[in-house]
Amino acid sequence: MSWEKRGNTYCYYYRTITSQGKRTRMYYGRGKEARLASLKDQERSQERLQARQERQAWDYLESQIVALGRLTTLLSQSLLVDFEFTLHTHSREALLCISSCLQIQKCYSNIESL
Repeated sequence: MSWEKRGNTYCYYYRTITSQGKRTRMYYGRGKEARLASLKDQERSQERLQARQERQAWDYLESQIVALGRLTTLLSQSLLVDFEFTLHTHSREALLCISSCLQIQKCYSNIESL
Protein backbone atom coordinates (compact mmCIF):
# COMPACT_ATOMS: atom_id res chain seq x y z
CA MET A 1 0.00 0.00 0.00
CA SER A 2 2.01 2.87 -1.24
CA TRP A 3 2.22 5.79 -3.52
CA GLU A 4 5.02 5.27 -6.00
CA LYS A 5 6.56 7.94 -8.14
CA ARG A 6 6.90 6.97 -11.81
CA GLY A 7 8.78 9.24 -14.06
CA ASN A 8 9.51 12.74 -12.88
CA THR A 9 6.09 14.13 -12.02
CA TYR A 10 3.28 11.70 -11.09
CA CYS A 11 2.63 9.35 -8.17
CA TYR A 12 0.51 6.23 -8.58
CA TYR A 13 -1.14 4.15 -5.87
CA TYR A 14 -0.53 0.41 -5.53
CA ARG A 15 -2.02 -2.00 -2.99
CA THR A 16 -0.30 -5.32 -2.25
CA ILE A 17 -2.60 -8.24 -1.43
CA THR A 18 -1.49 -11.67 -0.20
CA SER A 19 -3.72 -14.57 -1.23
CA GLN A 20 -2.82 -18.23 -0.75
CA GLY A 21 0.77 -17.26 0.02
CA LYS A 22 1.16 -15.29 -3.19
CA ARG A 23 1.55 -11.52 -3.23
CA THR A 24 -0.25 -9.52 -5.88
CA ARG A 25 -0.01 -5.79 -6.54
CA MET A 26 -3.18 -3.98 -7.51
CA TYR A 27 -2.89 -0.76 -9.48
CA TYR A 28 -5.23 2.12 -8.62
CA GLY A 29 -3.66 4.93 -10.59
CA ARG A 30 -3.50 8.53 -9.46
CA GLY A 31 -7.09 9.72 -9.54
CA LYS A 32 -10.09 9.69 -7.24
CA GLU A 33 -10.14 5.89 -6.94
CA ALA A 34 -6.50 5.89 -5.85
CA ARG A 35 -7.10 8.53 -3.18
CA LEU A 36 -10.14 6.64 -1.84
CA ALA A 37 -8.19 3.36 -1.74
CA SER A 38 -5.36 5.14 0.07
CA LEU A 39 -7.73 6.61 2.68
CA LYS A 40 -9.42 3.24 3.19
CA ASP A 41 -6.04 1.56 3.70
CA GLN A 42 -5.03 4.22 6.22
CA GLU A 43 -8.28 3.72 8.15
CA ARG A 44 -7.77 -0.05 8.26
CA SER A 45 -4.20 0.45 9.41
CA GLN A 46 -5.37 2.76 12.23
CA GLU A 47 -8.05 0.23 13.26
CA ARG A 48 -5.47 -2.57 13.41
CA LEU A 49 -3.13 -0.37 15.46
CA GLN A 50 -5.92 0.54 17.88
CA ALA A 51 -6.99 -3.11 18.23
CA ARG A 52 -3.36 -4.13 18.91
CA GLN A 53 -3.01 -1.43 21.59
CA GLU A 54 -6.27 -2.49 23.25
CA ARG A 55 -5.18 -6.13 23.20
CA GLN A 56 -1.85 -5.16 24.84
CA ALA A 57 -3.68 -3.16 27.51
CA TRP A 58 -5.96 -6.12 28.29
CA ASP A 59 -2.96 -8.48 28.41
CA TYR A 60 -1.25 -6.14 30.89
CA LEU A 61 -4.37 -6.00 33.08
CA GLU A 62 -4.71 -9.76 32.96
CA SER A 63 -1.08 -10.20 34.07
CA GLN A 64 -1.73 -7.82 36.98
CA ILE A 65 -4.82 -9.81 38.01
CA VAL A 66 -2.84 -13.07 37.89
CA ALA A 67 -0.10 -11.53 40.04
CA LEU A 68 -2.70 -10.27 42.52
CA GLY A 69 -4.21 -13.76 42.67
CA ARG A 70 -0.81 -15.27 43.43
CA LEU A 71 -0.18 -12.72 46.19
CA THR A 72 -3.60 -13.41 47.68
CA THR A 73 -2.89 -17.14 47.70
CA LEU A 74 0.46 -16.59 49.39
CA LEU A 75 -1.16 -14.35 51.97
CA SER A 76 -3.88 -16.88 52.74
CA GLN A 77 -1.28 -19.65 53.02
CA SER A 78 0.81 -17.59 55.41
CA LEU A 79 -2.27 -16.79 57.52
CA LEU A 80 -3.11 -20.49 57.74
CA VAL A 81 0.45 -21.32 58.76
CA ASP A 82 0.31 -18.58 61.40
CA PHE A 83 -2.85 -20.20 62.80
CA GLU A 84 -1.06 -23.59 62.73
CA PHE A 85 -3.11 -25.18 59.98
CA THR A 86 -1.28 -27.80 57.95
CA LEU A 87 -1.48 -27.59 54.20
CA HIS A 88 -2.19 -30.73 52.21
CA THR A 89 -2.23 -31.11 48.47
CA HIS A 90 -5.97 -31.80 48.44
CA SER A 91 -6.68 -28.60 50.37
CA ARG A 92 -5.70 -26.24 47.55
CA GLU A 93 -9.36 -25.77 46.67
CA ALA A 94 -10.01 -24.74 50.25
CA LEU A 95 -7.18 -22.21 50.01
CA LEU A 96 -8.74 -20.70 46.93
CA CYS A 97 -12.07 -20.49 48.72
CA ILE A 98 -10.46 -18.84 51.75
CA SER A 99 -8.59 -16.32 49.60
CA SER A 100 -11.85 -15.47 47.84
CA CYS A 101 -13.55 -14.94 51.20
CA LEU A 102 -10.73 -12.67 52.32
CA GLN A 103 -11.09 -10.61 49.15
CA ILE A 104 -14.86 -10.32 49.67
CA GLN A 105 -14.39 -9.24 53.29
CA LYS A 106 -11.89 -6.61 52.21
CA CYS A 107 -14.34 -5.29 49.60
CA TYR A 108 -17.12 -5.07 52.19
CA SER A 109 -14.88 -3.25 54.66
CA ASN A 110 -13.89 -0.76 51.93
CA ILE A 111 -17.55 -0.17 51.06
CA GLU A 112 -18.54 0.29 54.71
CA SER A 113 -15.77 2.86 55.23
CA LEU A 114 -17.28 5.02 52.48
